[in-house]
Amino acid sequence: MLRRHYLTNVQAMIGSLKSPRPADSVLSHHYDAMISAEMEQCLSDEAAMDHLVCHYEEYKKTLVQQVQKPEAIAGPVIEPVETGIKQEKLKLPEDSMLRRHYLTHLRALIESRLPPRPTDSTLRRHYDSMIEHQVKNLL
Repeated sequence: MLRRHYLTNVQAMIGSLKSPRPADSVLSHHYDAMISAEMEQCLSDEAAMDHLVCHYEEYKKTLVQQVQKPEAIAGPVIEPVETGIKQEKLKLPEDSMLRRHYLTHLRALIESRLPPRPTDSTLRRHYDSMIEHQVKNLL
């Protein structure tokens, strides 16, 4: 059991120092072969293992320096515009072209304050519905 955990740890250290695993099957096969070859080299040569550990420790230090506190999202994405005492909802222009441009601008403002659009179809659908919900709240 300890050997399996040790090998997994070595593989994780090597994998974290390399680029992410490719999605393409041929490239992922080559990536796995490259990781396996480097693992064998580290397991057979103590100097290579020390070199790997040294690089991994440096990598962890740089990651700690790069970490920033995420911004807390509280309240609406876009604050309503204050007009005197009351806060009024935004009004859509009557002209169809102006309305389309206005809605596009609102969506762009909302999206600029959100993380990038997901690539997964389900997450993308939820992301789009969240944006539409924010737009409707503003109108």
